[in-house]
Amino acid sequence: MSEVSEHQDEILTLLRRSPGEYVSGRFLAESLGLKRESVYHTISQLRQFGYQIESDRRLGYIYRTAPDLLIASEIREGLKTKLFAKRVVSYRTLGSTNDVAKQLADSGAPEGTLIVAEEQTKGRGRLGRSWHSPPKCGLYFTLILRPPIPPAKAPALSICAALVVVDSLRELFGIQVFTKWPNDVLINRKKVCGILTELVTRGNGVDSVIVGVGMNVNNHREDFPKDLRKTATSLAIELGEEVSRLEVLRRFLLEFERDYLRFSNSGLAPFRNHYRECSAVLGRSVKIRCGDKLLSGIAEDIDEEGSLILKKGRRRLFLPGGEITHFENSF
Repeated sequence: MSEVSEHQDEILTLLRRSPGEYVSGRFLAESLGLKRESVYHTISQLRQFGYQIESDRRLGYIYRTAPDLLIASEIREGLKTKLFAKRVVSYRTLGSTNDVAKQLADSGAPEGTLIVAEEQTKGRGRLGRSWHSPPKCGLYFTLILRPPIPPAKAPALSICAALVVVDSLRELFGIQVFTKWPNDVLINRKKVCGILTELVTRGNGVDSVIVGVGMNVNNHREDFPKDLRKTATSLAIELGEEVSRLEVLRRFLLEFERDYLRFSNSGLAPFRNHYRECSAVLGRSVKIRCGDKLLSGIAEDIDEEGSLILKKGRRRLFLPGGEITHFENSF
């Protein structure tokens, strides 16, 4: 694992405070308690990442532009959250952001801590599946949450997060985006985003809820393994151009904080009507795999804990989990 240096974030912060102006190397070194050689070395690293930082021997350094890089200073730039991403732990390469989030949560990391990676080597989806996580293409991040709710209600946070992804992408890009129960996000019937929620209990209550998001942003068709090309898509593929991952992440964090606080107070009830509007499957004939059983029926609704209500003739089944393997065309 290679965590992005705090010194890099600190230097970027100081340079940004003087837009369009040179900042002396001596000032940077003294402000951060570094040697001048360390400042030079750190700025050289930032340039390798894609930052445009010009230098003048007499005047120092001037910040010009930033790459679409997922590090703390970039994520926080212009972000107006009150709780989320006040602490950001960022990596260039990582096994799984959810795994690191669980370790940090167990160590007492504050609520709203964000773990983000440019690349995952062991990214995970639901049902033990892997999540394809190539470098610099997608968004792979996890939030540590500590909601004051019973454990039974925690899985519904996946539904809230999926709705926020839908709303964020619709607002940013004006595209048709839908949810597929329980926590997938689709464009043109293809998966663009998945959410993995993991619960840690303490006694009879919730200690933490780990909400991981994997989103295909600037992936090109050839970036996907051949077996995924018929079922997966990305924003770049659908829009015909690459977009800012930072912009998408900031919008998600801002909107999810708002909805998370509402969910913590009122549960899933305030979101059910909106979920019905955004669902690709409700009201449709579906086939659902639950363990070793394959069920079919009408996906009628979700209950207040996020379980799918499946209508089979005169019966109604409440399914807390499963995988929809087929659904009628709805868009």
